[in-house]
Amino acid sequence: MTALIGGAFLVGRAVDDGTRSSDPASGAMPGAAEDGGSYDGAPSLLGPPPPSVSRSASPSTSTSAAADGTSSQPSATKAAKDHGSATRSSTASATTAAAAATDAGRTRAKSGGDDADSSCVSAAGSGALTDYSVCVSSGTVTFRVTFHTSQPYYHVFFDTDGNSATGYRLPYPSPSALGADYMIENDGLYRSRSTDWSWTETATRPKRTVDGSTQTWTLPLSGLGSPTGTQRVEFNAGSDYTPVITFSPR
Repeated sequence: MTALIGGAFLVGRAVDDGTRSSDPASGAMPGAAEDGGSYDGAPSLLGPPPPSVSRSASPSTSTSAAADGTSSQPSATKAAKDHGSATRSSTASATTAAAAATDAGRTRAKSGGDDADSSCVSAAGSGALTDYSVCVSSGTVTFRVTFHTSQPYYHVFFDTDGNSATGYRLPYPSPSALGADYMIENDGLYRSRSTDWSWTETATRPKRTVDGSTQTWTLPLSGLGSPTGTQRVEFNAGSDYTPVITFSPR
């Protein structure tokens, strides 16, 4: 705003229109934490929560009459034959699905090797996330998973206190509500502030490597508050989750 007063032009600062700009002296954006640790809102690099997928309703199985007015229902003999074939097919499919689920959910634990204090728990998995594992050795923990889906954000959620009522509650279609006290998202480690999507970025930076579709994160257990007891972990990308995998700090 410019005004003529006493023969001189005075330039005044415009009234704040609600927008905020960065501080040219410090380069800091308003609302950002000075130490990069705590935020009033979500950290700028934090993505949105994983989508919650609704369970779809079963399709209608009602039959309609034929155009000529005759019933479209098959004859009793054909219906009986079809029912027998469907039953055998359904039984075979159920058996195959059960075997696949058993293999996908089966975890394998091993220990020893060069480091007597090291231990790994792994699972074959299926679908979009496979070959996932957690390994503990010399005060560090390593998470590894192969993603067969391209997403902007990749997560490792872990429950460190064994209480599903604390920490972020994973939404459906996660097989478990979990109660994640910590989360790795891409290159950052975050601590949960509530059961909702509210996080504080920690000072610990996981070491992340990407080899094709396989991603690996390694970080010190001290970054998780040096937890004890059984730890529960789930991997996530988009709306795909793994079953829970557990490990114990050494």
